[in-house]
Amino acid sequence: MNSFTKSVLLVAFTFIFFKNLLFSQIGDPGMGGTIKTHNNQPVQNVEVLIHVNGSPFTIFKTGTSGEFGGLFWSDSSLNYTFRAKKLTSEDKYNGVTTFDVSRISKHLTGIDTFTTPSQFLAADVNNDKEIDAIDMLTIRNFILRKKTDLPYGAWRFVDKSYQFINPNNPLLEDARDSIYFSHKFLDFSIDFLAIKYGDVNNTFVPFLTQPQVRDNKSLNLKVEDMDLIAGNEYTIKITTDDFNAAAFQGTFSLSDATIKSVKGDLENYGDSNFGLFKNDITTSWNGAAYSKTDVLSITFIAGKNTQLSEILTVNSTLTPAVANDEKGDEMPIKLQFKNLKNKENSFNLLQNTPNPTSLPTNIDFILPTENPAKLTFFTLDGRVILSKNIDGKIGKNSIFIQKSELNNAKGVVFYKLESAGNAATKRMVILD
Repeated sequence: MNSFTKSVLLVAFTFIFFKNLLFSQIGDPGMGGTIKTHNNQPVQNVEVLIHVNGSPFTIFKTGTSGEFGGLFWSDSSLNYTFRAKKLTSEDKYNGVTTFDVSRISKHLTGIDTFTTPSQFLAADVNNDKEIDAIDMLTIRNFILRKKTDLPYGAWRFVDKSYQFINPNNPLLEDARDSIYFSHKFLDFSIDFLAIKYGDVNNTFVPFLTQPQVRDNKSLNLKVEDMDLIAGNEYTIKITTDDFNAAAFQGTFSLSDATIKSVKGDLENYGDSNFGLFKNDITTSWNGAAYSKTDVLSITFIAGKNTQLSEILTVNSTLTPAVANDEKGDEMPIKLQFKNLKNKENSFNLLQNTPNPTSLPTNIDFILPTENPAKLTFFTLDGRVILSKNIDGKIGKNSIFIQKSELNNAKGVVFYKLESAGNAATKRMVILD
């Protein structure tokens, strides 16, 4: 289309526009449509670009109801193409949770296969025309905030009127991402189906910033509260008496602490299920529900003297905290702190005396129960110079360390106590 033709069209459309305004009460020509999900949820801030004979002509934008359109006059001698694209990203996480990963897993194993084309299109986040473990890993990394975006963005828009030849395998077809007309129309409706990448179970709701949880049940996690001493290393174990979730995700935050590592204690709960940040751990897991079980362990160094309950939380700072039962119903995650019956006998590693020391030196530690313990000495570079196994007793224990046992080590040496899932580390200074 040359510049002269464009000018003529612009004048003509301008004339028609004001003509339509004047005669709007008697059935003015117009066009428009809607952009909604499979569950009829509207998507706002979507731009619909109209091309006339291949050249950009005008842009409509959806509002909160998902509708777009305005006054328009078509001509049978012209061709019209409509394309939808969302440029904003305020809703990119909306509707995408670990249960979507679980849903894909069940589809791939044949336990619960997809029933709508939109589910297939939503699951194929890398647009390679197949659904596989790569799609699951991509969505999980997005949930864990290891990746800030999905490969093709948050949305895809296809012609709602398109009829798939094989709805049970729609990925092999080229679903129309544009709508084309070459005939005269009046008050024509043009509708797009909005596909939210990753949202396989269609839980997208406009303006929703957090998952919709139900308080009639919850995933209740437990951890033993303890006193923390600045500079000491601790390993805490998070458990539950009733693991009633088929999927869960969330953010474990440890303020005033340095996180060293995290370990999953459930089946198929490894490094790929966690994201480690400065003071936060994001997690995403799906699998079979259990009864009483250990869930995960966190190792960290305390930044100040405090209690664990003062610095550890489960929240939605990065990954929203939500669990799903087998039906997909969302429920909150709650963290409860258990107090020891005898606080004086809580797990504790004391500073060696004297310190600094020319050796020998004495190390005391306290155990809440009678359990084997291991005391390991290592240098700044992690080289182990001594490891002692101890038959620990309830309450205070003492061990005497001779200079020869540490191979005449000098300078800063660390010692770590481990017993029954608990761990703590201190350092000593050995003089010449």
